[in-house]
Order: sequence, then structure tokens, then C-alpha cells
Amino acid sequence: VNEHYFALKDVLTEAKAIDRTLYTSATASVLKTAIDNAQNSLVNIISQAESEARIAELEKAINNLILIKGSCGDSLTWCYDEESKTLTVTGTGEMYDYTASDSPWEAFENEITTVVIGRDIASIGNNAFNECGVLTDVHYGYTEENWQTLSIGENNESLTSANISCHTHNFTGTVTTKPTCTQQGVKTFNCD
Repeated sequence: VNEHYFALKDVLTEAKAIDRTLYTSATASVLKTAIDNAQNSLVNIISQAESEARIAELEKAINNLILIKGSCGDSLTWCYDEESKTLTVTGTGEMYDYTASDSPWEAFENEITTVVIGRDIASIGNNAFNECGVLTDVHYGYTEENWQTLSIGENNESLTSANISCHTHNFTGTVTTKPTCTQQGVKTFNCD
């Protein structure tokens, strides 16, 4: 075993520690392929050239990962669902301001059709949805009156021109099956 073997093993260990669920399925898949290729190379006796090629493949895959969730305010988080093309913003407080092309969901701006905004969001940052050209629906988790007073920064026309639906979810529960010593009970919830 030689030093290029250990160099590849070190990069492979780093790559395997990455939580691929935080990234798009396409970029996570490229990383998985690079990991598999590196593991196969480690099983066989490898040359320095092959080791360097596998390290380069792993590093490229790591550098090209695209996040699907992250922070967008001191106490705000965002998450993008690739399948439904929905961006959800949750938490409490104000969203950061952005320039025309640096929102954290920039990689998805031409895909996002729906935005869900939690009730405790105090403001939408400048340029947050500037380039979201296919955005059609916004679901706001509070009342229409609160939407009207929500501070929305500059250059968010795609957000403000979408179909806005406001709703405060109030759930009331009713016991439909009482628990026994051998069976759990069931409580049904209705949204008012």
C-alpha cells in the first residue's frame, strides 16, 4: 500500500461523511457514483494516476453539490422539494436581503412554482424571489390582513403577483376511539 492509496482513502472518508439528503438528487447521485468508483479502486491495487483521477472525481462531485435546504435569516430556514417544485420558508423573524442573483435557492429559481411562507416570518428580503419566473402560488400560514402588513422587500414581483392563499390552521381534536389496556386510542383532528 502506498501514499496515493491513503490520499484517496482520506478524500473518500470525507465524501462519505456528507449528508447527501441535503442536496439535489442529481448532484447527490453524482457524488454517490464518485464514492462507489473510489471504493472499487481501493479494493484493487491502484496506480497513482488512477488514485489522482478518483480524488479529482470526488472533489468535483463535492464542489458541485447543490443544497436543497439552508438558512435565509437568523432564525429562518428554507427547504426545496424537487418533486413538487415547492420552496418552504419557516421559522421566526426577518429574511436576509439578497442581490439580484444570490438567493440561497438561486439554483431552483426557474423551477419553483409554489412558495409556502410560515406565519411567523416578519419580512421577505430584497430580491429573495426576484428571478422566480415560473412562480404561480404562494401559501401564507396566517391571515390575509397579516399578509397585507408583511414587509416585502424590493424586487419580489414574482412573489407578489402570484396567487396568494392565506390560512390560519386551527386544529380541533375529537377522540373517535377510546384507548384500552391493549389498544391505542384514536383522535381525529379537523382544520377550522
